[in-house]
Amino acid sequence: MTATETPVAPQSPQLDEEQKLRVQLAQFVMDFIKAMTKTGYYDPDHPEARQARAGLHAQLRTLLKGRFELGFVRTTAAEHPEIIVEGVLPEPINLAALLGKGVGALFVPKLYEYFERHALQSFAIKAEITEQEFETLVDVITREPGVGRGQGKANLGQVLLDRHVYHVSTLFSEELVGRERRINWRVRLALSRLKKDLRIVPMYKQAGAQAAQRATQQILKEVSLHIRRPDLLCSLLLNCDLVGADPAIVGDIPIETQIVPTLPPLLIPPTLMEATGEVAGMARGAGTVEQVSGAPRLRRLLADLADRSHGIGGDAGFDAVTTLFQAKLLTAGDLSPGLKEFLHVQRFAQTLATDAEGGLKQLRDLLARPGGPAAAPLGPLAADLVRRAQYPTACAVLGLARDHPQALAKARETLGRETVLRPLLQKFVAGHKEVREQVADVFTSIGPAAVEPLIELFCQTEDRGVRRAACAAAARFGAEALGALVDRLEQREQPWYVIRNVLMVLAEIGLEAPVDLRRYMRHEHPKVREEAVNAIARLPMAGAETLLLNALRDSHATVRARAVAGLGALRTKNVGALHFIVEAVRRKTSRETEEDDAVQIQACGALQHLGNIRFGADRRVDAVLAEALEGQAKRGFLGVFGGGGFRAKSLAVRAAIVETLATIGTSAAADALKHVMEGEDVPLASRAREALKKVQLRPAA
Repeated sequence: MTATETPVAPQSPQLDEEQKLRVQLAQFVMDFIKAMTKTGYYDPDHPEARQARAGLHAQLRTLLKGRFELGFVRTTAAEHPEIIVEGVLPEPINLAALLGKGVGALFVPKLYEYFERHALQSFAIKAEITEQEFETLVDVITREPGVGRGQGKANLGQVLLDRHVYHVSTLFSEELVGRERRINWRVRLALSRLKKDLRIVPMYKQAGAQAAQRATQQILKEVSLHIRRPDLLCSLLLNCDLVGADPAIVGDIPIETQIVPTLPPLLIPPTLMEATGEVAGMARGAGTVEQVSGAPRLRRLLADLADRSHGIGGDAGFDAVTTLFQAKLLTAGDLSPGLKEFLHVQRFAQTLATDAEGGLKQLRDLLARPGGPAAAPLGPLAADLVRRAQYPTACAVLGLARDHPQALAKARETLGRETVLRPLLQKFVAGHKEVREQVADVFTSIGPAAVEPLIELFCQTEDRGVRRAACAAAARFGAEALGALVDRLEQREQPWYVIRNVLMVLAEIGLEAPVDLRRYMRHEHPKVREEAVNAIARLPMAGAETLLLNALRDSHATVRARAVAGLGALRTKNVGALHFIVEAVRRKTSRETEEDDAVQIQACGALQHLGNIRFGADRRVDAVLAEALEGQAKRGFLGVFGGGGFRAKSLAVRAAIVETLATIGTSAAADALKHVMEGEDVPLASRAREALKKVQLRPAA
């Protein structure tokens, strides 16, 4: 199989989605601050104030589509506190940086004034806020001077609730928790907000226990929404005891344990690594982990993170769990069934890695026992061996399960997860030839789950070697790959190189497929037509010879060459096909058009299949080939002026003719081969000598 270059993907748009979102966010913030300024200066019903607020709520709803909230936070760590905007962009952003130096210098102080006036630390506008609530928020925050600063007045949060504004979350400076601990300001704010927001959960109990539970889960999810650094998430989880939540509100399960399932999977392993390091440091300082304050809570947190990391899988998850066990911070009682299996698999995998024969014998004995196939952790074991790059041993483990269909199906399900396949594909791409062959064996052992990732790989990669290897690996699945290949082929608006690659694999598999290949013979790109012709020649299908005959008229030489090769492989007896094949390689006069070298070379290969057939009434094809091998005849006076001159064949075509004569030639070709032996090209002369020996042993036709 061959695979040619993949075109370079078109350039991305000048502004990607995140840049566009940033522009929208900056515009809204400026309009929001303008509206607050004018509402504070004019009466709320003044035309200027109404105009400043017009369309602002709709603008906010568009900005928060698919998001929870838009938050404004006054930092507490910097010498000159700043305002951070969060909730819209992937990461929180400094307001001055969002607006730009000049604009920021104008707008940031105006917003900061409202923070100072109300002793605000942060406030967040929820996506569900109504237009009436939003109008009231702007009115209250700008027209209530001195709220929360003595004088016996309620703070801003209470005033908003009194005015029926329920979708704004506020946090005030005096509500910050953990001042006695060294905690990052963002973590302190998150914990403080969590403590405050949980107080409103009892309000939801009027709507039922489920409503209260949903409210609790939403609050817990939102608290970590703006923190995406593993070290800060670790600090957040370790310090959840500061919240001091009432069990009547959050239940008997610790808050940190409830937060863990809300975290993005990719952040779990690094967060576990951070937590392991922090707790290990506490244990060293205290003497043992049991002497650390809150040890049972911390061990449970580590076990929860480890369970989630183990479930996520992949190298990162494995390394994080392994690091935790090496730190010896958990007891046997802390381990879930999944973590106990993890330890069991590690011991078995280590045995297999050091003594594959002995380990496989142990596994074989286990499978032979009653109930053994159900108890053997074949999938996790093979996945761990794959992670260790013990590919042949992993295949051997799966091979033992062939006589136990249920165990094999379960193992394949484990290995078919993205967390196993993705790193394996990366190793397939980066590895050398031997590694790729071993990984291809693993893919075959995994079964159908590996087909689609391989198709995606050979359709998208620009590396020719990787593409060729991926095509070969996909072809090894045979009938198991046909459904996915046909589905990909029939998707609309596929790039030409995707169609070409899929056709290539279908041809390599060589099984009948439910696809109409004729449509691809009319494709605008010649490489697609070329692979379609190749597939038609190699797949069992009715009318293949007729389609190949039609392809002989294609304008592109490589397509005609594939058609010739296919007709030869089918050992065609069609007179028109035979005439085309012999004519392609026949010696041409200087006035005749010479066929492309690629077609001539394939014509020679086809004749090796067809044998020393007759060409015309009294000639065999070996005589025609011998004549073509003679090259350009010497010209006399008439030849110079268009008489009997002949075109010379290229060295590649001459070599193909020699090889064909070695297969089908008789004594009629002997003189031509002797002539080549006397030529200047040493390799070709050597091949002609070998061909002559075979010809002399063959009887005349």
